[in-house]
Amino acid sequence: MEVESSLGSRHVYLFSGTIGSGKSTELRRLANQLREDEQYALVVNVMEYLNPQIPVGVADLLMAMTLGVWEAWARAQGSDANDGKRWAWWASLLAMRPEGKELEISGGPVKLKIALHANPTFRERLRKYFEFNLDTLVGEINRFFADLGEEIRRQRSLDEAAHLVVVVDSLEHFGGQATPGKADEVLQSLLGIFNTFNAYLRIDGWSVIYSVPPLLHKLAPGVAATFGMSTTYYLTSAHVFKNRSNALDDETIEQKMIPLLLRRLGAAQQPALIGLPELRNIVQMTGGDLRDLLRTLRAALLAGLTDNQFPVAQAQLERVYNDLRRPYLPLPQDTAERLRQIHADKEAYLATAADWQLVISDLAQKRVLLYLNGTEWYDVHPLLRAPLAAQRPALVNPA
Repeated sequence: MEVESSLGSRHVYLFSGTIGSGKSTELRRLANQLREDEQYALVVNVMEYLNPQIPVGVADLLMAMTLGVWEAWARAQGSDANDGKRWAWWASLLAMRPEGKELEISGGPVKLKIALHANPTFRERLRKYFEFNLDTLVGEINRFFADLGEEIRRQRSLDEAAHLVVVVDSLEHFGGQATPGKADEVLQSLLGIFNTFNAYLRIDGWSVIYSVPPLLHKLAPGVAATFGMSTTYYLTSAHVFKNRSNALDDETIEQKMIPLLLRRLGAAQQPALIGLPELRNIVQMTGGDLRDLLRTLRAALLAGLTDNQFPVAQAQLERVYNDLRRPYLPLPQDTAERLRQIHADKEAYLATAADWQLVISDLAQKRVLLYLNGTEWYDVHPLLRAPLAAQRPALVNPA
């Protein structure tokens, strides 16, 4: 509603979601809805263009967005992204100054895409190339989007009032590697873009929806106001537990989660494959994380195939759960103590402001899930609760 009711262009919207909450699916649903409403929307998965383990600069992000939009439009047209006219624009952009020779890329957008994603040296040169002249880069990119916007309106016969929207997806995968005493460099670089260079994130003639890491609004509480948004929109894990409780929310499980699994299985095949009590147990043990829910269901069915035993029994599910939790164990003692605190209080454990980065890391690594039913609250992933309870607390030196 906020996108469609806005007037003009250069609007920015922030959409956040924990990994596995269904955020990318929702953003693609939004793009389809906009197209059905005679708007136009393109979706860019930024992880195809940038390595989420490497700090990102504003020049990297803008280049990745632009390349992603061009490739998405070329696919929609059934044309080749290596179109000579468009590649000439990229080549001229990278050769705007004599120093740009070290940035020259032969082979068209495919090679540029590989260099952006996999070549840290190229990314570093790109930053140095534009760090003192970002206005030039931004001007060129806005010209690119303006030209493309005219082409889209002409080919799609869109009214001048129709919105052109680009969805920049998967930025929530950038960061989530903080440890006690060590800041998350990737997350810090992303925060720097949204805090310092937010003016460059607006695109002439377009509205842009950025997916952002969960809790960005905690680390940069004024960022929504900077973009003129009413709020930062975000998705959390599904409410399979009652508010701030370990008690199951039967209404959500029976009316939403089980029907989802039945659609995935096929209602007619379900009784022969896996019983309803076992499906309910999978919902409980994945805690409302939709990605974990579906991959656990898949693992359970593979266990049935391996054992040549259907319907899948609880003992087989326990093997699946052990396989899924094994990479996490044993938990470091400082992590275990933080998780015990979260599980007891249903709150993020915050001794200092920097601890928000640890919470983001817990969310990114799926040690902790975020809920928003009634109030915003947190809890340890159900798969880790029993091992956490069994793990001995750190020994305290009485001296």
